[in-house]
Amino acid sequence: MRIHIKWEELRNKIIRRTPFIEPIHGSPFCEIYLKPNCDQIGLKIKGKNYKLRKRKYANVNIQSLQNKNDIDISCTEPSVYRAFFDIAREISDLVQIEKKEVVSSIYGTLAKYEKILQRVEKFSKEKEIGLLGELIFFLKHLNTQSLKKMTNAWNGPDSEEHDFVFGDTDFEIKTTSMENREHRISSISQLMPKYRRSLFLVSYMVTPGVGISSVNLKGLVDDIRSKLKKDKGSTEEQFTEKIRLLGACDMTLRACTDSYLHRRSPLLIKVDRKLPKITPANLLTDTSKIIKCGYSINIDNYDIRKYQEAYNTKIFSI
Repeated sequence: MRIHIKWEELRNKIIRRTPFIEPIHGSPFCEIYLKPNCDQIGLKIKGKNYKLRKRKYANVNIQSLQNKNDIDISCTEPSVYRAFFDIAREISDLVQIEKKEVVSSIYGTLAKYEKILQRVEKFSKEKEIGLLGELIFFLKHLNTQSLKKMTNAWNGPDSEEHDFVFGDTDFEIKTTSMENREHRISSISQLMPKYRRSLFLVSYMVTPGVGISSVNLKGLVDDIRSKLKKDKGSTEEQFTEKIRLLGACDMTLRACTDSYLHRRSPLLIKVDRKLPKITPANLLTDTSKIIKCGYSINIDNYDIRKYQEAYNTKIFSI
């Protein structure tokens, strides 16, 4: 059943500061409400065992109520009450009339409104090339790993962790467009192996160019999504969410038009005592007060043949 109350009626209640609760009969049972003092408008959906996603919005709050049996979608910003009313009405129609799944209806509706107003923000060149390397590594591994394992292994937007985690082995991906194999290290912990885990640095060198073997950011994302669609689970959705959290919406990806070729072969280097790096262990000071520390390393002097062989063997046997 559709929401009977019209926006004009709701607006009058807001002006008069009159709280209300209106049931929306159907399955699942819903109700739209306006709290006293008009400081919150919301939609409640009855049900059970709803598993919400870890996604936050500026003016919309989504939470489980009564041991995850009910969902409450609410807004506390009066300037967008009108838009929220339309969102609530659409969600209730989807779950009651069209019998769509509740959680996907909520996030799908919000994503649609979000997409309408989305600003196109082009990546910085450094961020674009950095993500390019991670996706090259991701796509390469899809030939040797299960789709779910590969998607779970990529930490993506979780900058506090290493880029990829497999079993007891981590990988930090670094990509440069410089002529030297020079990479930017963003923190003193980035080249620190976790306790009882091995850490490898994967080094890519790319240069702008077009050819049969060239790649660009949007093409890599599309190729990965196409492969993940073969999985009956939610791997494509999981991958897309990680890409979104990195700021790479479809419009941003379309704006990244540059294509790249490999300048030199990739290297795989074990992060050990020989690798030049800054860590708490080799600093003669208390690092607990150091808020941010970034530096660059040049690993051109490493034995390319030795580490190229390591790349070919280790990278495909994880």
